[in-house]
Amino acid sequence: MLLIPILFFALLGLVIGSFLNVVIIRSVAEESLGGRSHCRSCQHTLRARELVPVASFFLQGGRCRHCRAPISWQYPFVEVATAFLFAHAAIIFLPFLVMEPSLETLIFFVSILFVCVAGVVALVADLRFQIIPNGAALTLAVVGFLVSFVRGGLAGLAYDGGAAIIISAFLGALWLVSRGKWLGLGDAKLIFGISLLIGYPAAFVALLFAFWLGGAAGIILMLAGGKKWGSAIPFGPFILAGAIMAYGYSSVFFALLGWS
Repeated sequence: MLLIPILFFALLGLVIGSFLNVVIIRSVAEESLGGRSHCRSCQHTLRARELVPVASFFLQGGRCRHCRAPISWQYPFVEVATAFLFAHAAIIFLPFLVMEPSLETLIFFVSILFVCVAGVVALVADLRFQIIPNGAALTLAVVGFLVSFVRGGLAGLAYDGGAAIIISAFLGALWLVSRGKWLGLGDAKLIFGISLLIGYPAAFVALLFAFWLGGAAGIILMLAGGKKWGSAIPFGPFILAGAIMAYGYSSVFFALLGWS
């Protein structure tokens, strides 16, 4: 019964993912989101058949039909990733909305979709360009405030907001002291919304996991010869990964430490 709605959200994710590619590229280039899509190499305005999510990329052999310049794999990746995340969110939330519909569940479902959108933009932009667009960080912050309030009311928002401010200020201080060499200011903006979303005290565990993951990745890359000591590594993906891990396993982490 839920197969058709899930497929609908998967297709919606493909379409939105196609738009997110525009958001990522133009945000980094500081261009307006208005205007027709065009090839970044020859500036040719793309037709509808060249904008079909995923399909156009493979039918054209991963190249522009006009100048034959290669098209980045970012495009199908973002489209497929967004489709997967939307479908996964639908699989989790739609059964609850059908069996026990409630405004709270609907708010969480819609919020998760916005989180998926902002998370994909932040992840890909940071990995490819080492920039976290302000729009993505702002979206996570706004959704974070809403989710925190729905989850715990004003008291919960106070705890979550306090944790978010402390964690964000900590990363901001690291950025300031290192003059941007250790991490970017965008990381401090990103983790503010993330901290609100997963709440106190899981937000502190997310920060710890992010540093562990980032440190491990840095060591592996240096051993593999891909990076040298002091080389820049995007930290945004580790913030997102740490948040996902903390959301699912922070209670286990606290239990292992003997904290209740």
